[in-house]
Amino acid sequence: MTVELTLEQAAERAGVEASYLLRLQELGILPDERETLTDGDVRRALTARSLEATGVPSSRSINTDPCRRATQSLLDKMDP
Repeated sequence: MTVELTLEQAAERAGVEASYLLRLQELGILPDERETLTDGDVRRALTARSLEATGVPSSRSINTDPCRRATQSLLDKMDP
């Protein structure tokens, strides 16, 4: 079951500021066409944050087309 979250709820679950999620939306890592986010989006934000912590910038992390599709699909299917 997909849980719909507001930007603020998703930010709290991911342990980041809402502005960080907005930046990920601008980069295309998170969808910006929806008014709500999902647990899969929270996992994408956590993945981007983890990659950034290792030195991989978000703009290069999971934003390449084939990688993005595969990663988004996988993260959507994971149990919370």
